[in-house]
Amino acid sequence: MFEAATISGGMVELIQRYCTQYQLTVPIQCTKYTINDRLPQRTFQDMLSCIQSQQPQVSGLGLQIGAMAQTRDTGVIGYLSSSCETLWEMMLRFTRYNRLAYDVNDMSIDYHDDMIEISWDVDRIRPTLIHDETMLALFLTLMRRIVDDPNLSFARVHFLHQRPANSLQRVYEQFFGCPVQFGDTHTRICLPISVLNMPLSYSDPALKNILERQAEALLQALPVLDHFHEELRKTLISTLHGGEPTLEIIANRMHLSVRTLQRRLTERDLTFQTVLSRTRQTLAEQYLQDDSLTLADIALLLGYS
Repeated sequence: MFEAATISGGMVELIQRYCTQYQLTVPIQCTKYTINDRLPQRTFQDMLSCIQSQQPQVSGLGLQIGAMAQTRDTGVIGYLSSSCETLWEMMLRFTRYNRLAYDVNDMSIDYHDDMIEISWDVDRIRPTLIHDETMLALFLTLMRRIVDDPNLSFARVHFLHQRPANSLQRVYEQFFGCPVQFGDTHTRICLPISVLNMPLSYSDPALKNILERQAEALLQALPVLDHFHEELRKTLISTLHGGEPTLEIIANRMHLSVRTLQRRLTERDLTFQTVLSRTRQTLAEQYLQDDSLTLADIALLLGYS
């Protein structure tokens, strides 16, 4: 089985806080998790969907939810980030320990001229738009708090999904303080490298050292990813849109012999067809949540003629 995608259990408190503020019904899933638990990402998306069903008229609803974020919502990584001296130091810690807050899709950080770009792939899970809205709004809200600058803004924001017809572009651009693009290949944000020199308001080197040891222990306690399994799944996903992938095609793309690929599958009590079927099922469930995709589109994405 694929490793479950999870996030910090502190997000339950964010959901409860938001529902209390706006007098909404708290999702039933909130009673099952605490701040010390790992919250399944799918459960978090169900919680967001519950809120969305109660406020369907709100434009950029996830922005409103993420704007209520507090440091404790992301667990130890939030406190560790707050204790750093600069945004640059915080970014280094965030890169190292981001799985503690968001163990869903891989995060990448790249540098382009005078910009730093943070992006998240969609190999494991294809998040909903409200999910990405919430997480990016949370990220910016916490950054603004730890540098004590309510006007801190991103340089650009790119969303994976298309903007819903009932959502206003200006709502997104006013919140993030920058141009916002929809329908990109990945969800990503850009920041000027110059902002990384900004000092943090509550720097505490001694506390930082203690929290870093705790974060390291928690990171080691997370499930170890099966890198072969992950590589196989990523290769299947990247190959599916070209038609039915065969064992020979996948082995070639992974730079393995067919015999070696078969052996590694056998060692894990798996068959090629089982992994292919599970991958298709997971992708189908994600694609069906995207209203912009037709059934024909989904069939092609899954490799069916």
